[in-house]
Amino acid sequence: MSLVIAVESGKSLPNIEKFGTIDPFVQLKFAGSKKKTKVVDDSTDPQWNESLEFNLSDKPLTASDSVELEVYDHEKIGRNK
Repeated sequence: MSLVIAVESGKSLPNIEKFGTIDPFVQLKFAGSKKKTKVVDDSTDPQWNESLEFNLSDKPLTASDSVELEVYDHEKIGRNK
């Protein structure tokens, strides 16, 4: 059994770059696992169109389960913002 989350797109993301445009990606966290989308170069309106799958290990979802979603700007040098 698995949980599949569709990450389709972002719209009007703030451009936090001093030079150029952001290179966004999404990181999802669920039950101690992390998954990431691909990086979309130079876009404040990214299209990911990805499905990320988390293995549930045959445990049903409960009301206390949660998914954390964060959008980052990929940095070739230094830390992602």
